[in-house]
Amino acid sequence: LAVHVDRVFGEVLVADTGHGRIVILDEAGTYKFEFSGDEHLASPSGLLVDSQGRIYVLGSTIDGRVVRVFDFDGVFLETRSTDTPDGPCRKITSIALDEADNLYVLDDGSFRVCTWDREGRFRHSFDLMSEMDPDERQKQVVGSLEVIADRVYVALSSLGTVAVYDGSGNHVRHIGYRGNSAGELNFPVDVAVQDDLVMVLDKHRFTVVCFDQGGRFVGEFGGKGQSPGWFYHPTMLEADGQGQVYVGQIFQNKIQVCRIPDFIVNGVNASSWAQESGKPDVQS
Repeated sequence: LAVHVDRVFGEVLVADTGHGRIVILDEAGTYKFEFSGDEHLASPSGLLVDSQGRIYVLGSTIDGRVVRVFDFDGVFLETRSTDTPDGPCRKITSIALDEADNLYVLDDGSFRVCTWDREGRFRHSFDLMSEMDPDERQKQVVGSLEVIADRVYVALSSLGTVAVYDGSGNHVRHIGYRGNSAGELNFPVDVAVQDDLVMVLDKHRFTVVCFDQGGRFVGEFGGKGQSPGWFYHPTMLEADGQGQVYVGQIFQNKIQVCRIPDFIVNGVNASSWAQESGKPDVQS
């Protein structure tokens, strides 16, 4: 299960892993179109749309996960190379595109992020958790990545934090720390960013935990349950840029559309104003 909100063309794309297809809806949830790629689209688990409307799909093959590109009619175009000077990406778990259509790949097999330009030329790669002992790094679990405005966000699930890098791979900061109380992260699996708001999906706390860009906690929403607005081991988070987020979970094959609560929007706006004005940012 994966979802992508195409902010340019106003569509919502859903990867139906069990049926090997991509379903396209409008913003109101009305069915528009679907396609399946047979051998080109086995078990899709990641979705992106570039500025030209081409659809990038992360899917599984007998040789591992690959990134394949389709046009807006679902016609297969190409398989993107994920080879690097240091060898191929061995275990791709997440993909992202920046504003220039550069492709970012999270390689869980070697704990690194690799990137290529829109023509498929390799740009660079950088290691995750490079300061850790190699044996300890091999024990860690990594979630998804997000790329917004020259920032790369990676959910470090087993460490209970989100690592933030610049576009060159330099570490900027960590957001959140491990714990089970409000504002803490037990097992973060996905990240969505809207303006100055960084939203982190915590699978084991069943919540969306929200921070400003500096890492200050501003609130959270959700919780364990099956009623509307409640989650059960959610795994996917996507923002539409219009004040709504999509939260997906395998249980009941459910994707919920939630409006970001006003108290969180107001909290991050107040934090941004305090930083811009030079006033102390006091937490209550």
